[in-house]
Amino acid sequence: MCSPLFEKCIIYDGGARRYEIHEHVEEVLAFWEGILKRADQIDFEELLAEKLGHALEISYEDWIAVNHYQKIRRADTRWLYQQERGYIESVRGMSLKELAEQRIAEFTGTLKKYIFIIKKGEKHSMGKEMTAKKSTTETTDIDYAEQAVPKESRKGFVSMFMIMLGFTFFSASMWVGQQLAEGLDFWGFLGSLILGGAILGAYTGLLGYVGAKTGLSMDLLAKKAFGEKGSWLSSAMISFTQIGWFGVGLAMFAIPVAGEIFHGNEAAKWILVVVAGVCMTASAYFGIKSLTLVSSIAVPLVAVLGTVAMVMAVRQGDGTIIDQFAVSSGSLSVIGGAGLVIGSFVSGGTATPNFTRFAKDAKSGTIATVIAFFIGNSLMFFFGAIAYIFVGGNDIFEVMIRLNLFYMAILVLGMNIWTTNDNALYSAGLGLANIFGQKKKPMVLISGAIGTILSVWLYYNFCDWLNILNCTLPPVGIILVLSYFMNRKEYEEDKVKIVTVNWFAVAGVVLGAIVANVVPAGIASINGMAVAALCYVIGELKK
Repeated sequence: MCSPLFEKCIIYDGGARRYEIHEHVEEVLAFWEGILKRADQIDFEELLAEKLGHALEISYEDWIAVNHYQKIRRADTRWLYQQERGYIESVRGMSLKELAEQRIAEFTGTLKKYIFIIKKGEKHSMGKEMTAKKSTTETTDIDYAEQAVPKESRKGFVSMFMIMLGFTFFSASMWVGQQLAEGLDFWGFLGSLILGGAILGAYTGLLGYVGAKTGLSMDLLAKKAFGEKGSWLSSAMISFTQIGWFGVGLAMFAIPVAGEIFHGNEAAKWILVVVAGVCMTASAYFGIKSLTLVSSIAVPLVAVLGTVAMVMAVRQGDGTIIDQFAVSSGSLSVIGGAGLVIGSFVSGGTATPNFTRFAKDAKSGTIATVIAFFIGNSLMFFFGAIAYIFVGGNDIFEVMIRLNLFYMAILVLGMNIWTTNDNALYSAGLGLANIFGQKKKPMVLISGAIGTILSVWLYYNFCDWLNILNCTLPPVGIILVLSYFMNRKEYEEDKVKIVTVNWFAVAGVVLGAIVANVVPAGIASINGMAVAALCYVIGELKK
């Protein structure tokens, strides 16, 4: 922990006043929460000088005189002086707001540890005030659903890359791989992957940059761009689509597995749906740490085993992969294929800030996102294409079954879906929390329950609707990006004026969605983004 220079000091007075640990921590937290609210009104350096009791720049001898340390050993005072200088230097690059957020996070962790120890040991009264009012631990979300992620809670490149790569391991993307293999030859397939991947990478990379730079979730960014109540539109859209895809993902696991093991038994199918739904909901419920853990296990497993199966399938075929690839029927152009590549994950990609806000800096968040989206999506497309060529299907599961890799097939399918589904549910929980003003965790549970109950129905009845909705989310993403870059100074100083509704932003999403779904020419998501961007820019220029 950094120096407690600003915090009140609690001194025991021989037992005249018993002061519980949690009471002290709560009072310190209350102090820092007050500082956070008034951070933009307080001069940091003046506050620092006031707490020190002298000017920030002071010689050792003057420091001795100011503090009346003349009678203390020089060795001790020299050490104290150096410690103080070091602390001053450590906070020079910080704002008072950042320091307050850091201290709140640190002391919240301390309070949690204390409560945990008390609960594990002998019974101990935590004080009437702990039950009479909401605890600080209850109001502080470890996933920072209601505030920017502080620096000390940020993650390194590897963790970020694993999360984002796992996010892109989306089984439904294999359906697109089948369509590409059906309509293009190998080189057309490759061209579509590169073109579509570059556009999708640019879109998600920009969102990843904004998320990592600000530390804000998609929904908190939406509040700044769309307004307090205007953000409900984007939150509802992302929640609706992600719950839908979560349900579809459950069915994509349960239906083929039940078909292979239990010959399509209906009861077995629903047992698999419920078990998978509970597991995936649990990982989303426990937040970013759980998402990181699942991705760290699943990503290498799916990538390695899936690639091995793909290579085995190609080797069993006639000729090279180019020879085996479907010869273009002329039904699909490279541009059309690129549109499918973009559309495959552009809706999920809009939620990128929900994860990159945990990146240690904007550079690592952006790079991790771009590479992960390109590699992850491309791998899923190849899996789907090889499945189509080898067995006439669209899923690596079918390929592995044909190769007699039964248990490996179940493992790969389950883990592949899990890495996307828990991320989807996490985003849905954040969106519903924004709309209803509730905590994220209960919203995750509600989202998981809805997706689980409706999974089979969603699979058979809702995929077309979800594909339509895919075109409605890119306009949201481009407005979030434009809002940040057109008001960068206000974002960096945390002085963005939040209105009730930004009608130009809302109109941009509505009109962009209509154009994306109606206009046949070009790439649907790009068309929608262009219209949304135009509406938003007009609104900003009219301010």
